[in-house]
Amino acid sequence: MSLEKAQATFNLTEGRELQPAALRKAVADAGFTPREIFITSRGRLLEIDGSITFQPIGSSQSFTVLENSELTKLRSEGLKEISLVAKLVGNKPPLSLAIQRYHK
Repeated sequence: MSLEKAQATFNLTEGRELQPAALRKAVADAGFTPREIFITSRGRLLEIDGSITFQPIGSSQSFTVLENSELTKLRSEGLKEISLVAKLVGNKPPLSLAIQRYHK
């Protein structure tokens, strides 16, 4: 936790799901204003009904990947497993990710 940077970093235990509503509530209950949530994770890309989803390794939770220039690059590279930094979009399932950057 860094008050100076106004950010907190944590790791999920394998098998646990990210619950943004609970995170935002905990931040608000501590007297702070919840802001954006970013995740850093390694996982698999899956195509389901024409949409790309990201499933972190060690988790059954999956996220719809929003269209942006990073997803366009990913599609052109045909990658199936990546490490990424992404902005979480939404509070309740289905959750989405806007990829900020990634690498193989």
